Amino acid sequence: MSVSPSVLVKGYGCIRKVAWDEIDPLPYEQSEAALMGERIHAVGEQYHKFGVAPDQDTPAGKVFWPARPLVPRPKTGVAEGKFDLTIYGTEYTGIIDLACMAGDLPGVQEEYAGYPAVLDYKTIKSLTKERMLDGKAAFLGDLQVLVYAIKRLVQTKADGVYLRWLYLRREGRPKAVPRDAFLTRAEVAEAFSRLVRPLSEQIVQIRKNKTDPLTLRSNSSECMKYGPKYPCPRIKQCNLKAEDALTMKDDDMDLLDDLENEIGDEVPVKPEPEKRKPGRPPKAAAAPTKTIKPAVVEDEDEDEDEDEDEDEDDAPVNTSPAKPSPAPAKGINPKPLPATEKRDPVDVIKGLSNEEFGHLVRSIFRALLG
Repeated sequence: MSVSPSVLVKGYGCIRKVAWDEIDPLPYEQSEAALMGERIHAVGEQYHKFGVAPDQDTPAGKVFWPARPLVPRPKTGVAEGKFDLTIYGTEYTGIIDLACMAGDLPGVQEEYAGYPAVLDYKTIKSLTKERMLDGKAAFLGDLQVLVYAIKRLVQTKADGVYLRWLYLRREGRPKAVPRDAFLTRAEVAEAFSRLVRPLSEQIVQIRKNKTDPLTLRSNSSECMKYGPKYPCPRIKQCNLKAEDALTMKDDDMDLLDDLENEIGDEVPVKPEPEKRKPGRPPKAAAAPTKTIKPAVVEDEDEDEDEDEDEDEDDAPVNTSPAKPSPAPAKGINPKPLPATEKRDPVDVIKGLSNEEFGHLVRSIFRALLG
């Protein structure tokens, strides 16, 4: 009974989803974004295995084209290699886009060249920072990274592993952005034991025992993770009340902020000035930590605005939510609009107070929950 990285990610978000899939599987419906991702991976496989140049006349080839200067030369390493690995009695399966040596990757510092490496392609709608792993801590907190990393460490018996996650923008002008990290064997082992092992063992038990999903803890932040247009299909089965669905942990995405992102751009909030004692100069900024910076091909649209609407296949966590605009002061009645004038729904939403906005979201939940 094997566990894949995709199942781990699903279970980490909400363990009930795994249980529902076991006792009441839904028919798989592939989105256009997922289909495009498969085609782009197929282009990469042909390039790495046989040296077939991407066809820029096809959408997938056009998206993959900017990746070439950031990946090894064709016929280097093992592309799309399937694996199964048993650790602590649990079998893990997956497919690594490219297993190679770190020295095969362009721009890698010489001190890492002799370590095993993993190259993984990520096709996303927009290259916003929230959508991409950045830094060692982010890589160590990613379950897919940990499974791939431990596979390479067990396979090569090395003391560390080099990872390059290559993000490809699939909409607008094609662009590739690499994110690199070097993880030691001790770091991977600790994170794997803390994050992956207990979750994978729980998933195996759920599958064996056909566990009732309603006996498992729910994570209401996953219900509307991709916004009101794409609610979790299990909401009604979970029997969550509207009030329960609105109760979220402090470290999870706020539903109100997620809905704001779905209906339009965020309202900018003016930051409060830093308070300090008279005569004392402001604190100096902390020195940046050492990071791995691979070679990056500059693009003419570097400053292009990438705050696009989120889509259903890769919605990011909003780390700096903005608040909706305040309602008009009491006693002031806005002048009624002429019957012929139409208002943009986005402007209407932005004009709601926090209380009014909360009522709107609760109404949406009640409608979804029947």
